[in-house]
Amino acid sequence: MLHLLMDKSLFVVLVVAVGLLALVVAIFFARSKPLSGIRLVTNYAPNLILGHLVHMGPNVIDGMKRLCVESADENGRAQFYLTNKLAVSVLRSEDVKKVLVSSNYRSSLPILTKHMVQFLGKKSLVLLMNEEWKLHRRLLRSSFYHEDLFSSMMADVSGVVNQLIKYQTARIQASTTSSLSLDVLSMNKKITLDIIGLSAFNYRFNSVNRDDKEEVASAFQFIQDEYSRRFHEEPLNPFALMYFLPTKRNKRHKQCRHVVRSTLHQMIRKKREELVLASQTGSQVHEDLLKHIVKSFDEEHPNSDKEHVDNEIVDELVTFLFAGFDTTSIVLSYALYEISRRPEVEQGLLNESSKVLGNRTAVTYDDYTKLEYTQAVLREVLRVYPPAPLTTRTLTQDLVLGEGNCEVTLPAKTTVYIPIWWVHRSKWNWQSPETFDPSRFSVVGKGNHGEPLKDVKPYAW
Repeated sequence: MLHLLMDKSLFVVLVVAVGLLALVVAIFFARSKPLSGIRLVTNYAPNLILGHLVHMGPNVIDGMKRLCVESADENGRAQFYLTNKLAVSVLRSEDVKKVLVSSNYRSSLPILTKHMVQFLGKKSLVLLMNEEWKLHRRLLRSSFYHEDLFSSMMADVSGVVNQLIKYQTARIQASTTSSLSLDVLSMNKKITLDIIGLSAFNYRFNSVNRDDKEEVASAFQFIQDEYSRRFHEEPLNPFALMYFLPTKRNKRHKQCRHVVRSTLHQMIRKKREELVLASQTGSQVHEDLLKHIVKSFDEEHPNSDKEHVDNEIVDELVTFLFAGFDTTSIVLSYALYEISRRPEVEQGLLNESSKVLGNRTAVTYDDYTKLEYTQAVLREVLRVYPPAPLTTRTLTQDLVLGEGNCEVTLPAKTTVYIPIWWVHRSKWNWQSPETFDPSRFSVVGKGNHGEPLKDVKPYAW
């Protein structure tokens, strides 16, 4: 009996081994032929199954440098294999513009899509394509452009920052030690979350006034951390995809997801009731982003089931919370890092704020438009440290890049990588790109590198 079991086990192992070998051979021989006129990455050998994808990790910025910068030809282009399919990367702003204008489609990566759906929802803007993407983008874009919203938002910003100052001042005064440590990124996440909560949903997280986390904030942080763990840290772990298994992490993920989404559903229903009441009585509705999103979606889908519409709105609100919460806190942290290293920048900011604000602590939208140097500093932070370091497009038709001897045709269905981090640091797009210099974004006169805002190349930033 033991002998038979061993024979069967050996047979199964052999079948699996032969199957894997056949898969490897099939992937290898099905590889696309390299495109002419673009340098193929040769200094980093492709994996038989994953291609050059193995060189993208564990740090995506370093991975992009290897494949998209170090391997680029004289036109800033490179091509490499993702599994058995060719992908092309571009660095020049002229190429970036042509790619982004020609296509808003991104072919989906099944593993990424699986995790994104669990995190953001099926109707998240980052997962939609073609006409549906255009519709949601139009509805969301129109929701942002309201003067009253900007004024209300600036009041929320001032209120949260003043709360933080009071809380940290009291903490310092109560301390018995000569120094206190402060986690800047954590602090900025609290600031960002509170501002988004107020200006987007009229919801008070009160994060800056506490060392622990409010229930919705804690739940959102957990599902965000789970997304990062499952996709970025354990992408080849099959169990990371099995959200249906009754594990401790999966149960908590389901619970936290419910907390976030049910809270947003309640906010939407309450906001819609306020809008209906306002239309009947003329009462005022609090000025926030949710007010305009609900109005836009309801006007676009007047006869649709409200539960279906609300599910779409919730997906977009979670996406907005994720995008604003993470990216803004990162940019603020890098800004403080650069300011701490550059006394002249700090002094310039202090001089401008003193001139514009005087002794006032509340900042208005009109004040913001006058803080030109402050805006230049933030633009330079965004150039040097873009919070979204990479994007891709899948071409829906043939695309010609360059002219004359530099001309090359990319066929339809080609995936094009745009390494934003390195586009912002490319010698083809900027003078002295590694130098941190806010004056390149000066709106008056020319900066040290001759690149005032009006002369910044389109799609280089």
